[in-house]
Amino acid sequence: MSPKPRETWAPLRLPRRCVMHIDGAELAAFRTHFLVRLGRAFYWRSLLESGAVASGVEIAQLEGVTHGVVNSALRLTRLAPDIIEDLMHGAQPHKMTLKWCLRHHIPLHWAQQREMLRQFE
Repeated sequence: MSPKPRETWAPLRLPRRCVMHIDGAELAAFRTHFLVRLGRAFYWRSLLESGAVASGVEIAQLEGVTHGVVNSALRLTRLAPDIIEDLMHGAQPHKMTLKWCLRHHIPLHWAQQREMLRQFE
């Protein structure tokens, strides 16, 4: 029997409509739904890689979601590091939403991902 994954906690306040604006020299809009799902996806991937869970189905049972939610979120971990960094800084294209990324094919090659993002500009 595999060990039960540890519970993690991070302080996070979600603003209304899940868009957070940060005051500063540059105004950035963070899509908190996207960032939360991306964070969960990387956590789930670490559970799979460490052997703490055997499959996405097991993660789904532990988290109380469908395996489709887990599998679609895990696809987000294939995003290029610079694209993820843009998301973390709120600098993603306005039309690049979590819903779009979950419903469309994300290429494996990072150069193709960057080309895909150009369609949002």
